[in-house]
Order: sequence, then structure tokens, then C-alpha cells
Amino acid sequence: MYLQARREKCVHYVFLVSDPVSLLSLLDVLYYNTLDLLAKFVLVTHLQSPSSVLSFLQASPINKMTKMLLVTPSSTVDIPRLHLYTHLFFVGKERVSLMKVGAWPPAPACSSTLNWFPQKLTNFHGFKLRATTFQYPPFTILERGPAGGLTYGGLEVGILLTLASALNFTVEIVEPRDGEKWGTHLSNGTWTGAVGETIRGETDVSFANYFITADRLKIMDMTRPYYIDYTCFVTPKPRPLPQYTAVTWPFQVSVWAAVGVAGVVLCPAVHLAGRTEPGTWFLRVDNCLWYVLGIFLTQPQQVLPQWWPLRVVVLSASVGATVLTAVYRSALVAFLLVPLPVPPINSLQQLLQSGLHWGVRDSGGWEEWFRNSLDPTSQRIAAGFEYVSGIEGGLTRVLEGNFAFMNSGTFLRYLVASNFTDGFGVTKLHVAKECFVPFRIGLAMPRFSVFTSRFNTVVARIVEAGMVTRLFQDLLDEAVRKRRRKAREREEGLKTDMHVSQTTVLGLYHLQVSLST
Repeated sequence: MYLQARREKCVHYVFLVSDPVSLLSLLDVLYYNTLDLLAKFVLVTHLQSPSSVLSFLQASPINKMTKMLLVTPSSTVDIPRLHLYTHLFFVGKERVSLMKVGAWPPAPACSSTLNWFPQKLTNFHGFKLRATTFQYPPFTILERGPAGGLTYGGLEVGILLTLASALNFTVEIVEPRDGEKWGTHLSNGTWTGAVGETIRGETDVSFANYFITADRLKIMDMTRPYYIDYTCFVTPKPRPLPQYTAVTWPFQVSVWAAVGVAGVVLCPAVHLAGRTEPGTWFLRVDNCLWYVLGIFLTQPQQVLPQWWPLRVVVLSASVGATVLTAVYRSALVAFLLVPLPVPPINSLQQLLQSGLHWGVRDSGGWEEWFRNSLDPTSQRIAAGFEYVSGIEGGLTRVLEGNFAFMNSGTFLRYLVASNFTDGFGVTKLHVAKECFVPFRIGLAMPRFSVFTSRFNTVVARIVEAGMVTRLFQDLLDEAVRKRRRKAREREEGLKTDMHVSQTTVLGLYHLQVSLST
């Protein structure tokens, strides 16, 4: 039988089963869906030797309880006494070891109070934990050294090493044995990849930008979120407008329209005011047209007005034309030096209007977040999804120039900085500024892991200290520096190999600015 007493903030379980095998079977049935393994457990059963007690404590689910007191009767008949045991974790390079709390009733000579539930997992005593991950920058960055060994870095590796430093454990980082990444949910209910190893308890912790979802929490433990990521999309960076259109860039459409209206109105005004002038020169419409054109081009006029009506019209038009011409010429010089960029696509609405195709990789469940949305824009996005084979397939489509690929915003920003940025910091791809669908990111452990709570405490401190933001910014800056350095080294190598001359032949293109002044 077992007794469960619930309170508002505390849950205690007391099990009294004489046969330890039956007790383990009972707990094994109850623990997954019924018991709260973070509660306090008192287990009363018959165990004699220390080795049998240790084997019992190492069995599942006893090895998943952090607050557990094992009570066994004494083998001596003359002095009835209960022996009190618990287990310790990661002491003496053992995952689970035996600790004797004391006996009850205590010996008369013993005056100290028994600590029935000693605090555990404050120190992992240098124990080596196994961590499973794979190449997925910036969260995990694997670099192979000259000797063939792998070195690990990245955002989540940095967080794990901070946990190791705070809790005093070491880490062995490995890749999934089956060569897969996150893994696949098979028809028989099992998983492959890093997720599969975590579920089966073959690794202590795994990470690779794991989204915290209700489905994942049913099969594994996850830390509290250390980061909030968002879905973004990457598109080809728009090319600048052709240089031959630069003559129209200084003014907006509305200004050009106003200039055109002014020209249409000014010609009749000159014609009417010219009726007061001596002679018949201003009475001809074609003469008035050329006269107005000369005013707009700020050219000196051969025929000067004699009377005030025409003088006022011509003076006003000349002042306005002079101001417009000065502004136009100065702006034209700037636009000829620096081509006018095309605004990139930064929102879902702009993506729908751009004429591009869009899509996600064919695994990962990205499309479900859009299909379950009530937002009309999200539903239109979901209806237009095209699926690509992995991240490489998505980037190939983007580089072809007519595709937008959706993925983690953090991943896309790092990818662009580390792989598509030249030596001058100019990128080939653009990550949208307006992201959507927030995802909470955490580290994964086997279900009911004893150190999930301790990890959560340290992760909370890491987040509060701002270390995650700092780590990611450092990784981004380092990726940009490496990319620029490699690009410049490659450019210098090409110049050296090809013996490029430093002499540049000037052509008509280089004379645009001088011709515009």
C-alpha cells in the first residue's frame, strides 16, 4: 500500500512494502504519470546487506528521486532498530552512491539531530557528464583541428560550460551515434538522433536550438528558456537600381509631378503677360515654350521683359528654377557616387507583394505554426509554402534569386554574417527585420533527470546576468571578423597571383560626376 498526502506547496509519499522487488515494480508503474519525483519519499522495505541497499538505490525510478529516505529494519532481534539510508549523486566518480543517514531510535550517546533529507546536487564533484549535439551554428560550432580532433564552441556550448563551472562537473561532448541530427520520430514510436539518445537516457544533456514545446516536454526534460528566438526569413539582397536611372533619383515622384505642373502653368502665364510687351515675340506660343524651358535650365535669356507683369512672372520662375537646379545638381552628384539601394523585404506583407516564392525545410513542423494561426496573413503564408530538402536546399533556392527561406532568426543572422559577408561587410543575403512566431529555447535532459532543477537555477542566473546576449553578440562579431579576414586574404591572393596592375583606365562611367556639374 502507499499513502499520498497533498498540501498546497508540499507533497510527501510514504510507501510500506516489505518486498523490495514489489516496491520497485509499484513505483515503476506510478512514477511516470502519477508521482511527483521532486517531492519527499519515505520508502520502508526489507533489505539486509549494504550491497542490496545500494542496488536498490541505483534502480529506476529510485535513482530519479532527489529527496528520498530508505528505511530498513535491523537484522538483530534483541535490539529492534530501523536503519535510515539515502543516496548521493556524482560523489566519488559514481553516479549513485550510498549514504547512511543514521538509525531510529538513535543511540543514547548520539545527541545530534538527524538530517533525514540532506541537500544534494550542490556540487557534482567533477563528475563527467555526456552531452550530445552536432554542428548547428551559432548554437554549436564544431571545428576540426590540424590533428583531426574536434573543438566545440557556440552559444549553447558556452552555456553548458558555465553550468559545468557553477556546479563543478566536466563534459564530454559527442555527436549522435547514428549520424543524424535532431532525429526522426519512427512509426514504432521511437526516435533517432540526439532526441532519441536523450529519451533513452544514453546522454545526460543534449542541445541544438531545441524549441520548448508541449510535445517535447512529454518525452524529455527541458531547462527553463535561456533565450527567445523568432522565425525569420532570408531573401536575396536587392541589387541597386541601374545607374542610367540616376537622373530621376534626386526628386520624388510628387516633386517631379509638381515641376511638370509648374511648367504647364508657366507657359500660358508668360504668353498672357507677354501681351503687354512691345512687339509680337511673346505672342507666339512656341517662343513662350522655349522661353520657359530656358528658365528651368537657368540659361541666360536674349529677350528681356520690358513691363512689370512679365517681369514678375519671369523673376518668380527664375528664383524657383535656380533653387530647384541647385538642389538637383547636388543630389545627382551624391546618387552618382553611391547608387540608390532598393528597400529590402522586411515583413510578411511585403513578402506576399514581392512576387517571391517562400518555404521551409521539409521537417521540423514550421508550417504548423502558420496553419494553426487565425491571422489571414499567416494563413496566406501557410498556403504558399514550398518545402526544400534541408537548410542547404533552402539557401540554394535563395541564392537563385527568387525564394525566401524561413528558419530560426538567430541561425539566419549568424549564417549571413559568417558565410555571406565580404571583406567590406557587404552581405549577399538579407534577414528580415520583422520576425514572428516566438520560440523558447532550452537544453534537453532525459525525463525526470535529477539535475533538471539545479540546471534551472543556474540558467536563471545566466539569463539575469545578460550572459546569453553577450555570448551571442561575441559570436556574431567574431564570425564577421573571420569572414572579412578570409575575404581580404583571398582578394590579396588573387591580386598577387594575377599580377593585377594598379593602373585603372578611366571610362565614361568615371566621368559621370564631372559631367553632371
